[in-house]
Amino acid sequence: MCDVADKLVAAGKAVVYSDSSSFKLALARTIAECFSNERKVFIVDYSGSYLRYLDDLYGRENILFNEICGSSSDILVLFDPPETIGGTPCSTIVLTTRGKRVRVRGLTKAIVREIQPNLYELKIIGSEWKIRLRREGLVLRPVNVNPVHDSALRLLTEAMSNFGEITVRDAVNILVANMGLSKGEARRVLAELASRKYISLKKGKIMLP
Repeated sequence: MCDVADKLVAAGKAVVYSDSSSFKLALARTIAECFSNERKVFIVDYSGSYLRYLDDLYGRENILFNEICGSSSDILVLFDPPETIGGTPCSTIVLTTRGKRVRVRGLTKAIVREIQPNLYELKIIGSEWKIRLRREGLVLRPVNVNPVHDSALRLLTEAMSNFGEITVRDAVNILVANMGLSKGEARRVLAELASRKYISLKKGKIMLP
C-alpha cells in the first residue's frame, strides 16, 4: 500500500493529476497512514470539499489539517491549490485535476487514469514507473501484474516508440521472437492485455491508452 506514497514523497515535490475525487482522497489517506508514525503530515484543502471525508483522521497524532509545514522532515499534501505555490521546506504532494497548471520548481508529475470502475493506473510522466491500484472505499491496494503481460507490454511499448504504429501481426511476431511464445499464445496474450485495458485493438492495429 505504501509503494506509491514512498515514490511520491521521495520525489520531494510532486503533482498527481486525477479527475477522481475519490482517488485523490484515498491517496491522501494512504500518504497520511504510511508516514504519520514517524513524520508529521499536513493536509491542506484549498477547495473546501475534501476534508469532511477524512474526519476520522482528526485527532490522530502527527496528522494536521489546514496548516503549513515548517520542517524538511514534514510532508505536505495539497488538494487543488492555486497555480503558483510558495516554497516550503517539506516534501509536497499536490492532488489536483487534469488540465490544471501547477508551477513549482523541480516538480515530478504523475497522471492517473481510471481503467475500470475503482481500478486505476498511476504513471510518473517521463519515466517508466507506474503502478495499478484498486480503490476499496478510501483504501488503495496495489494490483499484481502478470510477469508475462508486463514483459509483453514492455516489448510492444518499445517497438511503438522505435517504429511507430504496429499491426496485430507485427505484435504477434514481436512476442514470438522475443518471448519464445507460439503464435497462438502470443494472440492470447494480446487479447488478455486488451481485456485488462493495457492496450486496445482497433482495425488490426495496436493502440496504447
